[in-house]
Amino acid sequence: MKGISPLVASVLLIAITMSVAGILAFWVSSYTSQTLPKVNRSEEECRFSNFEIWSCNLNTQTGKLTFTLHNIGQYDIEDLRAFIVLTDNTVTSPIPLNSTLLKGEYKSFILENSTTNVASEKFLKLIIGTGLCPTLTVESGCMRS
Repeated sequence: MKGISPLVASVLLIAITMSVAGILAFWVSSYTSQTLPKVNRSEEECRFSNFEIWSCNLNTQTGKLTFTLHNIGQYDIEDLRAFIVLTDNTVTSPIPLNSTLLKGEYKSFILENSTTNVASEKFLKLIIGTGLCPTLTVESGCMRS
């Protein structure tokens, strides 16, 4: 019986091994990118993301805080969080806004006193940030009515 030459066998073995390695590498990279949560946005997305507090009003009678955000950056902004700074300069725990601010969008939010647990006379300012771009924050003293 005749077999294949050792040179051809070596080449085939290397080719099959490299093909399997390539398929596995592709599968692992696509699997991890789809199943693992995003922790931080890319540096570029964070650099070109920006928003402003377009309006902010605190109703001193009801404690209701109403504000409108405007996305003036180049990317959608996710994982928005509100923080309230009190007159003694302490900051509340993050209040999730559970919303995405699309590129160019204006979006209004209302935080009831029951959500913030802050008496209106202790309110100093509002800070809005995002968990995906930690350095992206804006703040406002808010008008009182």
